This record gives sequence, structure tokens and C-alpha cells, in this order.
Amino acid sequence: MAVKLLLETSVTPETLESLKSEVAILSSLRHPNVVLYLGACTEPPNIFIVTEWCERGSLSDLLYDHTLPLSAANRLGMALQTCQGMAYLHSSPRKIIHRDLKSQNLLVTRDFTIKARACRGGAL
Repeated sequence: MAVKLLLETSVTPETLESLKSEVAILSSLRHPNVVLYLGACTEPPNIFIVTEWCERGSLSDLLYDHTLPLSAANRLGMALQTCQGMAYLHSSPRKIIHRDLKSQNLLVTRDFTIKARACRGGAL
């Protein structure tokens, strides 16, 4: 699992309420190409979000790692997985739009599964 810790000094009451709403929505999402949100703590001073861990980091990291060449088939598969994750978000009852789709917000698991990260500016 991955834990994102937010510094209490950077969190206003409005930001905290927005975070609570966002976590409630994100924790209900279940798709193989969307990062799984496991939980959160929104009580200062312990403000954090817990998600699944994606071992290979971001797609951006992977694309610029020249020690691990990716075939055209691998790249096409990753593009398809990205589309499947976005289709799931866009067709959800709340019509979630990922407002910041880029390679830095797409995470990669050990088996090269693409997972859209939808957190704090990445969705909704």
C-alpha cells in the first residue's frame, strides 16, 4: 500500500471538507485500471490517504527508463488499459471526469497493468 501524507499546515477547513467528499467518492470506485483507494484519515494532525501500491511507479517513469524497452504491443496494451479506466470513470453514476490525464497520473503495477490515479486534482 501507499500512504500520501498531507501536511496539516497546508490544509484549510475548506480543503479538508473537499478531501472528505473526494475520498468518499474515490473509495467506492472498483476497476482494474483505476488505483484502489483503501482508506483515509481526515482528523488533524493525521491527514493521509491510503491506496494500493503500484511497484513500477508512473507511466512517465517507465517510458523514460531506457533499460526496459517496451514493444509496440506493450504500448498499445497500456493505451487500451488507460482507455478502459477512463471509460469506467466517465460511465460511473457520478460521471467522474479525470481533469488531469497524463503519464505522471497513470501508475504501473509489477505486471504492467495501468492504473489511473484519481486524487486531489486528478479527478472530479
